[in-house]
This record gives sequence, structure tokens and C-alpha cells, in this order.
Amino acid sequence: MRVRAVALRQAFRLNELRHELVSVGGFFAYVRHPFAGKTAEDVGRRLAREHGLLCLPGGTFGPDQDAYLRLAFANAGVETMPEIARRLAASERRGDRA
Repeated sequence: MRVRAVALRQAFRLNELRHELVSVGGFFAYVRHPFAGKTAEDVGRRLAREHGLLCLPGGTFGPDQDAYLRLAFANAGVETMPEIARRLAASERRGDRA
């Protein structure tokens, strides 16, 4: 799991994302989305629908978490981490519709 977490951190650095990797645990990453004024639920729904990326909205875990998403990566292989970052970056290019 440590190798996957390291690969995810590297993928976030290499792709110049506006999504901020706030924390990485053994199974999940907590990510701040860059879409001001958009709820995490709306952003998460769009990531799933348009980019095939499933996240839980931060509000699931407590109040004042609408700028955050929880991303599970435990079942994703190391080789998948750059693809996760690529999909997040693609969502930023069309972010005005988030």
C-alpha cells in the first residue's frame, strides 16, 4: 500500500493539478477540489459521470467539507495512479461545468 501511496503522490506532482492532495492514508486520499462555489457532491457526480472516477464527497465525513473529496486507491495498481491524475486534470479543463 505504501508503494501505491507514493505513486499517487508522484502522479499529483507530475500533472500540475489544481486539485490539491491534502492527505494520503493506506487506502484513501483526501483531495481538495478547485471548483469554488461547487459542492463536493456535484464535483464527485461529474467526475463519475464524465471521467469514470469515483469519489465520496467530503461532506459525508462532517460539516464544512464541501471543498474535499475522498478518493479510494487501495484497489488501483501503481500503474493506474497517473491515469487518476490525468482524469482529474481533464475535469479541470472543463471545470466551468462542474
